[in-house]
Amino acid sequence: MMRVVRRLLWMIPVLLVTSLATFMLAKSAPGSPFDRERAAASPEIERVLMAKYHVNDGIWVGYLRYLRSEEHTSELQSQF
Repeated sequence: MMRVVRRLLWMIPVLLVTSLATFMLAKSAPGSPFDRERAAASPEIERVLMAKYHVNDGIWVGYLRYLRSEEHTSELQSQF
């Protein structure tokens, strides 16, 4: 019984480290999400989009947003 509990408790840090590694790999990709647009956006439009999608937030703020969005995504998927 203790072995099962211990394994279940180890799942929490393993999932957090895995999600942090995934987030850091995605964040370290070169360029911005708007580099591949068909037509170059004006600097004002790009600034508004980056603010809307929180691209320039700090690493930890972005990671917490990422965790929260993953939480809501899994809740929505379980409803359907």
